[in-house]
Amino acid sequence: DNNVNASGEEEETAAVDEEEEETQDEEENNDDNNNNNPTQDQIIQLKHKHQQDQTNLQDVEAIHEDIIVQIETLKRRILELADKKQDILKKREECQEFLVEFAEGNFE
Repeated sequence: DNNVNASGEEEETAAVDEEEEETQDEEENNDDNNNNNPTQDQIIQLKHKHQQDQTNLQDVEAIHEDIIVQIETLKRRILELADKKQDILKKREECQEFLVEFAEGNFE
């Protein structure tokens, strides 16, 4: 009897599990159908979000363009400063040579 009862209970449990799986599958299918057919409110929200994203993207693009302009300006400034540094180093060297010659008494 125990063997018969055990196998009967197993069959009932398996049937219940199968029904639960079918119910879950149906709910998931319903969720999928709902997601595929958005409501009017969802469409309005998506359109609003899309417009907001477009505006944000334009802001980011403008900032990006400003950054590029600033980088180009800084590159030119760096080159100018490097040239000035070379000029100062050259003049410094000339001054040192003059001071050495003057100290040796070989000034002209």
